[in-house]
Amino acid sequence: MAKAKNKKSNLYNLKKKVYELSSTKNTKDLKSSRADFDKLDFRRKASWELALNVLQEGQTFDDFINNPTEKYSELFKEIKQASKDHDVNMKNTNKALETLGSSVDKLEKLTKEVNADTESLNKNDDVVIPLIKSETELNPLD
Repeated sequence: MAKAKNKKSNLYNLKKKVYELSSTKNTKDLKSSRADFDKLDFRRKASWELALNVLQEGQTFDDFINNPTEKYSELFKEIKQASKDHDVNMKNTNKALETLGSSVDKLEKLTKEVNADTESLNKNDDVVIPLIKSETELNPLD
């Protein structure tokens, strides 16, 4: 219970500092005070921490992203790696979908051919089956 209260207190103090440094009273004002902050989700503690760092260092958000503090450097690396992995997975998924689409097209073509053959067989009442003669019938002199 004490930890939860401490976390709320820390978040409250963090928000208080951000509002004081930005001279704002709510998140709507905070987002409109700087274009950088419009990108942030202030439902997240990390956004409040980012805003505080930007305000304390006098940087723009883009400056902070390009030259983050040590604390956020690792987080940004993980985000970049996750983004790259996502892009690779999307490319692989798209290739698999293209292959699947091609296979479906081939299967549809084959189905049409089989249906046409079946229809043709159904129309013909007489079916001719070639018979193979036995060896004695083929070579009567033996």
